[in-house]
Amino acid sequence: MTARDGYHTRASWLILRLVNCLPQVTTVSSLPVAYRKGDSAMAAKRILYVNYNPAILIQDEQSLMRAGYEVDTVLGADGVMACGSIAEYASMFIDEACPFEERRKLICWLTANFPKLKILSAA
Repeated sequence: MTARDGYHTRASWLILRLVNCLPQVTTVSSLPVAYRKGDSAMAAKRILYVNYNPAILIQDEQSLMRAGYEVDTVLGADGVMACGSIAEYASMFIDEACPFEERRKLICWLTANFPKLKILSAA
């Protein structure tokens, strides 16, 4: 297996997880009213990607964008805490490189403060 084959396997896995876990919206008219406000009519497909491995950041962002998601990326839990617009996202994807204890704390904080946010952890 080459490095490129590994990337395609990872990208396929990432997209498959998202397709099965995150909301899928095909038309603007099918969006709930809450998602129709503002500049982004496709808010249901807007996700915050919490990356812990800069080496794969661009590849993962491109995979998510090819799948039709609008992706904003932050680095680590500090990036999440600094992000003032978490409530605007329909979903959040936490990279598999996130340490277990940090992931556990982050998920607890997010669910307590943003109960409507869908959180997908790769690990």
